[in-house]
Amino acid sequence: MRKDERLKTIYETIAPHITRSEIAWRDYLKFASKFFKYSFDNALLVYAQNPNVTMLAPTAVWNKVGRYVNKGATGIAVCEYENARLTIKHLFDVSQTNGRDVIATSWQLDEDMKKRIELRLSYGHNIKTSGFADCLRQISYEAVMENLDTYLQNFQNDFGNHLFEDLPHDGLEMQLQELISDSVSYFVGKRCGLTDEEMELGYGMATIAHFNTIPLIAKLGHTVTDISKGILIEIERNIKIIEKERRAENEQNRRELHRDRRSEYSQYPNLEQQRG
Repeated sequence: MRKDERLKTIYETIAPHITRSEIAWRDYLKFASKFFKYSFDNALLVYAQNPNVTMLAPTAVWNKVGRYVNKGATGIAVCEYENARLTIKHLFDVSQTNGRDVIATSWQLDEDMKKRIELRLSYGHNIKTSGFADCLRQISYEAVMENLDTYLQNFQNDFGNHLFEDLPHDGLEMQLQELISDSVSYFVGKRCGLTDEEMELGYGMATIAHFNTIPLIAKLGHTVTDISKGILIEIERNIKIIEKERRAENEQNRRELHRDRRSEYSQYPNLEQQRG
């Protein structure tokens, strides 16, 4: 069997697995959130072949950052489902490479970082928030609603001979809106280290099992991944800015402390002079 045909078979086997239940869908979203810059097709194929990877990149990217793939290492083959034969590439986990240390963006967000991100996002999106989780939830909803009509039109092309075809338009629109919004919120929240309890989502993902055909699963997966990617890239940009601000603040504090100590030491000669 050709490699592209094998990858298509893997794709068609794993896709129905991730939408068979809400738990399975959440498990996949949690995994995919770690690789949010990859397409749905690529992330799904990685999930099917090795769900334990931590940091992935093709050989050229590893070489660019000063790391090199170990001799004999077997990469994870991925592709875009609709054009598998021409898009095949291989990804290697950081554990399969050697060389310079790579410092990736830290998504272990402390409370101060969450508060700063919340302030920046709430200001940039002109929303009022009651906490970091609420901020992510509102931004996710906003991102979905911006193009909901487009998403609905894209899905309608795949409703033929499906139970969705018989649903009232308004009911179907509400179901898709809730499913996509909660899925994006969960995807983004998991990348930011939130627990299920902190996210306080509704029941939008309870209908995930209705997405039981390859076209519908692919459409949903790409939609959720693409929206989440945009939000997380914005958050990642803010993390880097805040980290830079923190370094500047620490340097300023260090200088002030050094200056205070010098001021304190400079008093000693005067004190000795007064005693003399």
